Amino acid sequence: MKIRITYIDGTTADGSIRISDKYAWEQKFKKSLSEFEKDPALGDILWMTYRAIARVTEGMQPFELWVNQVEDFDVVDSDPKS
Repeated sequence: MKIRITYIDGTTADGSIRISDKYAWEQKFKKSLSEFEKDPALGDILWMTYRAIARVTEGMQPFELWVNQVEDFDVVDSDPKS
């Protein structure tokens, strides 16, 4: 799943959520991936997207600071195989 984040300053960043992000989400939140796929919560999408963007961006702020800079997001590619 590819997500495009739009920040409050108008810049954008793309992140591709990988299986490693989904696995980390399961481990951190003690939920199954099927729960996410059935009814994804905003915070869950943002958490996985943060991990995806942090993988390719140096100097990322902690999640709590980063999310305060997010204006919106769009699903760019929802291929279930990604």
